[in-house]
Amino acid sequence: MTIEKLRGAAGVAMAGLARTIPSDVGREYVIRSLLSSLVGEISVPRCSSHSAPRYLLLALACVNVANLMLARGMTRTREITVRAALGASHARVVRQLLTESMVLATAGALAGLLVASIAVRLLLVLGASRLPRLESVPFDVRVLSSRSWSSF
Repeated sequence: MTIEKLRGAAGVAMAGLARTIPSDVGREYVIRSLLSSLVGEISVPRCSSHSAPRYLLLALACVNVANLMLARGMTRTREITVRAALGASHARVVRQLLTESMVLATAGALAGLLVASIAVRLLLVLGASRLPRLESVPFDVRVLSSRSWSSF
């Protein structure tokens, strides 16, 4: 049933209640969707021009990290050459570089989680009165699960 039909049916029912219950005269019942009652007037567009700057910033950050890793790799060519001259196999050098990259990626992910956790707490402190249901925003394992990435 649409909201308009429901409002019409509720208006008829409220008029009948007002005739039988004198205290209900003049009482108005507000009918609105569950979504608007949960989040209020704040709406988040899923895919719009508001999302483009976010994705552009993410792409720029990824390019920046790739450039930093490339520059770091270029400065290590001498070290890798020395390792190869001392007898390190190609697989061993690649394994070392991948291990170092994974350590850096893990440290970056943990730092990102820490910043996100602090940001959620800061939002709770600064904007809890303005944003509906902000206090129920979770920051736990469900945030990292694969189900939360299905909207991408």
